[in-house]
Amino acid sequence: METAISDRLSHSLPEASAVLTSESRQIINTIKKDLQQEINYGGAVSLTPKKANLTYSLMIINILVFIVEIMQGGSENLEVLYRLGAAVPEAIFSGEPWRVVTANFLHFGYIHLGSNLLGLWILGPYVEFYLGWVRYLMIYTISGVGAIYLFADLAIITGREDDMLVGASAAIMGLMGATFTILWRGWQQENSKIAQERLRLVMLIIGLQVVFDFTVANVSFLGHAFGLILGILTTSVILVFRKEKAIL
Repeated sequence: METAISDRLSHSLPEASAVLTSESRQIINTIKKDLQQEINYGGAVSLTPKKANLTYSLMIINILVFIVEIMQGGSENLEVLYRLGAAVPEAIFSGEPWRVVTANFLHFGYIHLGSNLLGLWILGPYVEFYLGWVRYLMIYTISGVGAIYLFADLAIITGREDDMLVGASAAIMGLMGATFTILWRGWQQENSKIAQERLRLVMLIIGLQVVFDFTVANVSFLGHAFGLILGILTTSVILVFRKEKAIL
C-alpha cells in the first residue's frame, strides 16, 4: 500500500489534473502519514510481536543458563548462583568484574525467569524492529551491565557489599526505557496519536512496576530504576545520531 501511494504521488499521469485534486493529494498524504506512524509505533508493547531473531536468541540463552542452574544444584541455591556468576558487590570490586555481565543471565526460580522472558517477548521485538539489532543489543547491554555496576557501587558505599543481584530485569527495563523514548519522540516531534496512546500504556506499566518493586520482597527497585534510566539515556543518544527517519 505504501509503495502504491508513493508511486501515485511521484508520477504525473495525463489525467492527473482531473482525477487527483489538491484535496485528494492532502487526503493521500494524511493516509500515508497515518500508515507510517502505525508501522513505526503501533507495534510497541505487543503480545503478538514481529519476528525478532536477537530477542528470541536472548530468551533461549536465558533458558539454557537456567537449565545449567538446575543441573548444578537448583536455581534458588545461592551457592550455585554465586558460583555461576551472580553479582555480589564485594566480589565485583575484589577482582571479579565479569559478574556484572554473567548476573544478567541468571535467575532465581521459575517465576523470576518466566516474568523476564515475558518482558523480553513483549518489549524486545519492537525495539529490535525500530532501531535494528545492533542498537538494540547496545541498549540491552548498557542497561543490564550498567545497572548492575551502579547497584554494586551503591551497595559498597552503603555497607551492603554482600547483597546478591541476578536476572535480566535491568536490561529489560532498559528496553522499557527505549520504548518510552521512541514513543515520546514520536508524540512530541510527529504529533502521533498512536505514539501517544502507546506511551500512556508504557507509563502505566512503569507505574505498576514501581508498585510491584516496593511491595514484593527480594525485588531490586534500584536495579530496575537504573536499567530504565540507562535505557532512556542510551536511546536518546542513539536517536540524536540516527540518520534514518522512516521505518518502511
